[in-house]
Amino acid sequence: MDPLLTELKDLFSAVDPVPAAVTAAALNAPMVVRRSGVLGAKFLRRDGAARGVRGCGRLRFRTADCELDIMVDRVRDSVSLRGMSTVPGTTIRACQPVGGGTAVVDESGQFLIDGLRKGPLCLVVQLPTGSLLRTDWWVV
Repeated sequence: MDPLLTELKDLFSAVDPVPAAVTAAALNAPMVVRRSGVLGAKFLRRDGAARGVRGCGRLRFRTADCELDIMVDRVRDSVSLRGMSTVPGTTIRACQPVGGGTAVVDESGQFLIDGLRKGPLCLVVQLPTGSLLRTDWWVV
């Protein structure tokens, strides 16, 4: 490397270092891309794009601590939530006025909540650290 470029790199590293969050995100990027590819290959189906009795939608929730990518799969009156999380070991509870369901994110970042009813739903997410996150109510 050119000595001038080396000197400039050292100077800028001391004066204006790259924030730790940027470095962490850059190190995590390959895993996020891999998970997105797995989610797309596994859950995107041709029939999900068609209108009719069967339907499919995609949602994404993101906080500083966690990111959820969810496929909402509707078959008649039954709804399934399939998805991926950036934090394995997270507990996800789908709350409905009557009933709901719970899943724990596995080591590959995937989860499935089956047997939900069409209608209002919110998610309560408990991270392994104990932090609780809650989404707004939405209709599936």
